[in-house]
Order: sequence, then C-alpha cells, then structure tokens
Amino acid sequence: MEIVKVNNLQEIDGIELDIAEYDEEIANPDLGDDRIIVTGPLYRLRDTKLIIATGTYCNYNEDTGELEPDFSISLLYKSASDPDFDRPLHWEQDPPATMIHNYLHILEAQEGEQETVASIIRAVA
Repeated sequence: MEIVKVNNLQEIDGIELDIAEYDEEIANPDLGDDRIIVTGPLYRLRDTKLIIATGTYCNYNEDTGELEPDFSISLLYKSASDPDFDRPLHWEQDPPATMIHNYLHILEAQEGEQETVASIIRAVA
C-alpha cells in the first residue's frame, strides 16, 4: 500500500481520496471470524515510524459466510516499512486524531513511555 508522509493529523483530513484507486488489505488482530478491511493510503507521521491507517470493521455473518461492514475505524502501526496489518499498536472506532489522543492517554498511564509520548506529540503538533 502507498505510504503518504504527513506533517500533522490535519493533513489527513485535507487529503481528497478516491478509495477505488487504492488497494485493500484484510487484517485480523485477534478478532475471531471478524475482519478489518484497511483501505486508502497509509499515513506516516513525520520523523517517526508511526503509521496511521483507516478502514472498516466487518462482522462475519455465519448464515451467508460473508463479511458485513459495521463501522469505520482508525489504526496505528509502528514500522519502518510496510506494517503487519494483523498487529496494530492500537485501533478504535474514531477518526485518526481522536485515536491518537486516546492512545497517548493510554501510554501516559504506562511507566517508561514518556519518550514515546513526547515523540508522538512532536510528530502531530
């Protein structure tokens, strides 16, 4: 998938996309039969290995054997190159800026993560 470098989170909202132009990746971060379909480009935050992706959470319908879209999500990965889509650092049903904000609060509560928090804040500011 294409990785677009961005200087801040506001740039992600300002990018006009035709999702049909981009590949899809199917992720399964311990979801059982449900899946996440990652679409569009990936966004690398400047001066970090952090990559933001957006996608759709899909429930598996046992009756039809198909995935059914449920809600939009944002995912955060850490990788120097293409991320392992099955191993996000964090994901949630929120836009990228809200997801990053919530992830920072989780990190702040963990001992020894102050440098990680500081680097993310520098990257999104």
